[in-house]
Amino acid sequence: LLAETQEAFLPTILSRCTSILLETPAAEITEQEREVYQKILDVLASEQLGEKLFLAQKYGTKKEDALIWLEKIILYTRELLVQQPTMLLLTLVSGLNEAYKTIKTTNVNPRFVLEHIFLALP
Repeated sequence: LLAETQEAFLPTILSRCTSILLETPAAEITEQEREVYQKILDVLASEQLGEKLFLAQKYGTKKEDALIWLEKIILYTRELLVQQPTMLLLTLVSGLNEAYKTIKTTNVNPRFVLEHIFLALP
């Protein structure tokens, strides 16, 4: 049996199988992407609701694209969090991780998940 996550299977199935986890290559961020992600984080830290909704619309169109984008922005935000720990970055990383998990393991509209996370930011 093959699936992206173990959550796709019932516990009774998993108890009868041997799991083999295949590693995916780590996402790398270019300098150009860092600049884009910094601008996105600036928008998310602001109180501009329209801009936040636009970001959710832009990056939440397809599930696969949303997951790739989330992986990279989580990686970038974690790097920033190590350099300068702030409550906003911690809240953002937590929300983005939750969004990634929700989009990956359920059949939900990625745009709505991103909207929920973005609008819940302080």
